[in-house]
Amino acid sequence: MSTASGNVEMLTPAGWWLILVGIPLVLFILSRWIWRFIIWIGFMNRMSRLRLVLQSTHADQMGGLGLLYSAQFSFGVIFTAVGAMMSSILANDIIHSGLALSDVQWEIIGFVLISFTLSQGPCAHFSVNYLALNDGT
Repeated sequence: MSTASGNVEMLTPAGWWLILVGIPLVLFILSRWIWRFIIWIGFMNRMSRLRLVLQSTHADQMGGLGLLYSAQFSFGVIFTAVGAMMSSILANDIIHSGLALSDVQWEIIGFVLISFTLSQGPCAHFSVNYLALNDGT
């Protein structure tokens, strides 16, 4: 991304593209997905407090909650994209910095646990609020 001429490093056109277009674009898209996720958490929290009457014969074959499945499934795309970015950074560190895979194992385990917790967290509102509404019975 940069070339060294004497003591001065100069950016190549690819480096300028990364700084001026690539990084801002990725940050913009990622911030929009984070905002959507925050709104989704609020929606799931409010919806979980409703006394729902589920119908087993509903056309979506999920008692009327098929919307939640398809919307929750769409957040897997963002976790996949962030995982791909993280894996490319870790692969670059392993190849060029001489790190071993065991040196970055905790970053990988942490990402998997955090992404699983974040992806399944909004659904946990239903369990917690069900127990609260039915007094634990």
